[in-house]
Amino acid sequence: MDVMNTETLALFEELAAQDPGSSIFLHVARLFRAHGDAARAAAVLRRGLTSHPGHIEAGLLLADTLAELGESDGDMVHETGERLLRFPRFWQALSQVSAERGAVDLAVVAGLMALLAQGGTVQWGQILLNGVREALAAVEVPASREPETDLDADEVTQFCLNASIRTKTMAKLFSMHGEHEQALAIYEELLAKAQSPEEREELQQLRDAERRQAGLEPDRQSQMFSLLDQLATRLETRTMARS
Repeated sequence: MDVMNTETLALFEELAAQDPGSSIFLHVARLFRAHGDAARAAAVLRRGLTSHPGHIEAGLLLADTLAELGESDGDMVHETGERLLRFPRFWQALSQVSAERGAVDLAVVAGLMALLAQGGTVQWGQILLNGVREALAAVEVPASREPETDLDADEVTQFCLNASIRTKTMAKLFSMHGEHEQALAIYEELLAKAQSPEEREELQQLRDAERRQAGLEPDRQSQMFSLLDQLATRLETRTMARS
């Protein structure tokens, strides 16, 4: 699925909102980023981080996303940085490996991070900071690159199809994948729980359209019951309007 439609994107957002404790929020946010919706990606990441406050990668992605939107969250950035400084051996190993592979600049930066993580003091830090600022001003910062092992749109869609979400969006997604019986079952379930005449009428229209798409034309008895139901709905609407 190279281009995700609005219905699929809406379903991903529903999934992340209904189950913020699931780690799927990070994959959903990446999909929104990949399709140019940084604002919704940031919203998904914020919700996910309330359940996973120590998720370093999600914190980094949120900081990058907010920067793309021209925004910032100083507290979140500071907390993420503090978590990174809890791993001095990681920075030391990164510095050593980078030096061995000829990435001298990265080796220097990682070495400084290792020193800071161990509580050391860099007295010439201001000099380096000024130099780094000048270097950043002279180059264009590239967009972040996502790992190739992320879930793609088809995989997340399949995850959603297997979930127990019962919404109109879910029914439409089932219909898109040819699962008409599943879609009809959701419409019937939603009809049974409908709270207003307008909602029932909308669901009836969606259900009937789904039946026609599936080649399941209703028999005369079903048509009669549907007509009576629609008349009752309209009468109830008029009664409520007069009262």
